[in-house]
Amino acid sequence: MLVRDIMTQEITALSPAVSIADVAAIMRQLDIGSLPVMQQDALVGIITDRDIVVRVVADGLDPHMETVEFHMTRNPIVAAPDWTLEQAAQLMLSRQFRRLPVVDQGKLVGYLALRDLAARPAGA
Repeated sequence: MLVRDIMTQEITALSPAVSIADVAAIMRQLDIGSLPVMQQDALVGIITDRDIVVRVVADGLDPHMETVEFHMTRNPIVAAPDWTLEQAAQLMLSRQFRRLPVVDQGKLVGYLALRDLAARPAGA
């Protein structure tokens, strides 16, 4: 089984100019813990719920005044849709990632989460 078989293809992405407060609201609404950051159709970063807590809240910054571009992880590590699930799982395990953007020929085509791997059918 390949990453493309279980990745989420409907992706909500953000601009680097979005406020951290808006990011948190979007994450709550969608019940997700990370969002890709896009600029001119290119993946430039990823912002996670942990980034918000560690880089904004813990530092006492105002989430209404702070924007994604200053708190995102830049140039995220990505998977390819034709990777095996074992390849993606190994990368996620070794880097302690819970989420992984999936890029094909420079274009964001999906998102793989740990819960996607956990929910796959037995033996797949």
